[in-house]
Amino acid sequence: MTDYAREILSDGKLLRQKLEIFLQTPSKVEIYARACEKFFAAGKQRELNYVSTWSWWAFFGTLFFFLYRKEYKIAAALFAVMVASCFIPFLDGHDSAVGIAVSVTSAAMAEYCVCDSFVSLLDKQDDEALRRGGGVNRWAIWLAVIFYALVAIVFALIISNGGKA
Repeated sequence: MTDYAREILSDGKLLRQKLEIFLQTPSKVEIYARACEKFFAAGKQRELNYVSTWSWWAFFGTLFFFLYRKEYKIAAALFAVMVASCFIPFLDGHDSAVGIAVSVTSAAMAEYCVCDSFVSLLDKQDDEALRRGGGVNRWAIWLAVIFYALVAIVFALIISNGGKA
């Protein structure tokens, strides 16, 4: 982390201004500002250190949350874990346990991942890089809605067939 990033994280007003540029969702600035301050304090004002937080959006949205916040590597890793869990023989019948573990992990780490990306972009000392690297993908919300609607339809079909797939 650069001295520039430490300076931003040390100044609450400046942190919120830079987060607004990065997040492009003003209603979420305070949530992430408090999270960044928490991680920075845990790192003794030298770096960000992980401290558990909670995001209901990430809990229920998992990889869709990370797609929404442009955290593509994390979304890809979560997708790979979920797909791989379907093909691992000793996990057969434990799919829900894997799903819950992914949801809890996503919820606990979501804010840290976003803040870490923010600080990485801060190190460039360029507000335009913050704007380009941040923001949201609104299509991820629609993708989540479609996915969960399909899951609900499949679940309803299974129930209507007496539990037989």
